[in-house]
Amino acid sequence: MSLLLKERDNIPITGAVLLAAARNRRCGHRVMAAIIDTFGKLDEKDRQLSTALEECLYEASCLGHKETVGVLLNNNTDVNANGFMFGSALRVASFEGHHRVIIDTLLQHGADVNAQGGAYNTALQAASLDGHEDVVKVLLENGADVHAQGGMENNALYAASLGGHRKVVQMLLQNSAIINTQGGRFGNALQAASFEGHHETAELLLENGADASCDNGYYGGSMQAASAGGHAETVSMLHGKYNVGLDCSNSQFGRTALSYAAGSGHSSIVQLLLAGPNVSPCSKDHLGRTPLFFAAQKRHAEIVSTLAERDPSVVDWKNRYGSTALSVAARGGHVEVVRNLLDTYEVDIDSRDCFGRTPLSWARRQGLADVSLLLATTKNGNLPRDDFFSGDADIQLSCEHAITSRTPSDLVCDICTLCIPENDTCYHYSDCY
Repeated sequence: MSLLLKERDNIPITGAVLLAAARNRRCGHRVMAAIIDTFGKLDEKDRQLSTALEECLYEASCLGHKETVGVLLNNNTDVNANGFMFGSALRVASFEGHHRVIIDTLLQHGADVNAQGGAYNTALQAASLDGHEDVVKVLLENGADVHAQGGMENNALYAASLGGHRKVVQMLLQNSAIINTQGGRFGNALQAASFEGHHETAELLLENGADASCDNGYYGGSMQAASAGGHAETVSMLHGKYNVGLDCSNSQFGRTALSYAAGSGHSSIVQLLLAGPNVSPCSKDHLGRTPLFFAAQKRHAEIVSTLAERDPSVVDWKNRYGSTALSVAARGGHVEVVRNLLDTYEVDIDSRDCFGRTPLSWARRQGLADVSLLLATTKNGNLPRDDFFSGDADIQLSCEHAITSRTPSDLVCDICTLCIPENDTCYHYSDCY
């Protein structure tokens, strides 16, 4: 610091220098104060330095450097400066949650408690997501709008429910939060809590009037959300205490709780649902896909066996495009699933989809030697003449003659169920043409 004072005329004050001081926990506030005392009001000298000071306030608030925050605010740094990841200094301090003194200081210097922007939109939503009760309390006391919507988690109640913060949820409800507000990936607060398995939070919401039958969001219902998340206690609570149906399907996709549990690989939830009334492994979504189809597609061999044992006829059910569970397992290269389906002795190995392709031709097309050999040599298998190969020699399946799959991605074609390469502009796999 003495060097700074001695060489003040030779040391350029840049944004990087200021940020280094703001991030210095031990003596950053003294360095910042010395810079300001030595060089005067920085924001009056250079607009770039003014912007740098705003970033310094954001960083110091994030890191909990209360003395540095005080120095910057006394330099008239804009307390409501926006444009950072969490928006403003108040929002990032609220998200971090352990800076109660900083939040009080920011509010005393005119921070807008309801300013919107950044990842979690408002300070209240940011604090609610991580369950910072004391921060939520301060924000509410200072007029935070409990109904504000926007950002990653849509509203404060949704954020608190997603995180399973029961006390924060209770505080928000006591401050008139609307319990059935729609929005967010899961649709509403109840579905968010259900998917994450926060059964106590979900029960609190239900006790306060949450609509368990609300059909919206990604899963379309609290039962589907809890099943997709694999939370048996929440599933049991929803059905046993609040009479939420085990077999209901959502309107957007037509998928049931069993469908989501099977596709997500939650064997215990599948068993729990099948033990309930009116739950059928033969239920179909809007594209004709059964729970068995999703289990086969996602490589969940144990669930495939469970569903096939419950109703063997379902193994040959076709979706809208003529694909069976065996077909989707074969083209995905899921050897164990293919073997389990073949072991049922009910599966039609020569079934053809809307392209005229059998499970074997799909496996051959994808260059999947193990699956192709298993299908070709099974005692129930008969090689169709128009498959991609014929004769015993070809059963050795040298992959040099196979058409291999392209780079996988999270996008999947509704028709052939193969991955869509990320750089493709179309919405189905090229092999579907």
